[in-house]
Amino acid sequence: MLPSVLSPLISIIVPVFNEAESLPLLCKEIVGVMGTRSFEVIVVDDGSTDATARVITELCTSDTRILGFRMNKNTGKGGALSVGMQHARGDPLITIDGDLQNDPKDIPLLLAALAGGADVALGWRQERADTSGKRWASALFNTLCSFTFGKKLHDANTGFKALRRRAAGSLPISGSLFRFLPHLLAKKGWSVVEVPVHHHPRKFGQTKFSLSHRLRGLPDLLLALTVARSGIETVLPPYQRLSPKVSPLPERSGMIRA
Repeated sequence: MLPSVLSPLISIIVPVFNEAESLPLLCKEIVGVMGTRSFEVIVVDDGSTDATARVITELCTSDTRILGFRMNKNTGKGGALSVGMQHARGDPLITIDGDLQNDPKDIPLLLAALAGGADVALGWRQERADTSGKRWASALFNTLCSFTFGKKLHDANTGFKALRRRAAGSLPISGSLFRFLPHLLAKKGWSVVEVPVHHHPRKFGQTKFSLSHRLRGLPDLLLALTVARSGIETVLPPYQRLSPKVSPLPERSGMIRA
């Protein structure tokens, strides 16, 4: 049973890139877990080169609780997350990766952490089903961020999170800033907790994040520190709607202020 949280509507945001095979299964699992609870699933295609956009459109047509958008070009996940959060109407917001490695059955665990008083609940992948190189890169990232921001987190870069709307909207996450979001929110005084969750091997496609990809993002630590001190304004990258026009979703401005 899902715990009582902040509003009747829960927004689940799924940023994807080349996940045409995974998406139908993921959405089916999410719908099954949410049951009769009021929710929306916002799937944002980050400029995929496969059939992801077509699959999203089909999912939106078959279930009006699923809403779709497509970035005009690949943004490296940050832009897709920003668009999803900009259009989300619920509280709290849940982000989950589209590769089926996160388990939607763990959503109630994250919601329970928010119901218990946390502002942000991170899905801590204690037993990761990833290659040794990916686990090593993640450990290095977490160590550097914990030292830089003064907050010990084991899995800050997890894509599986639950956030209260006020916390999620207090900072921009475009570019590579989404990687530092838990530390930035903790720095601003929001309560951040880690919740052990399941992690599964990838079923389809290939990972989008290599060791070199993570190392290239480390210089953004300086930008993240600037955001923590002063805040910045982020303009959303260009994107388009994939949902049917009959969707109840209202159009939103393309600007986020932190």
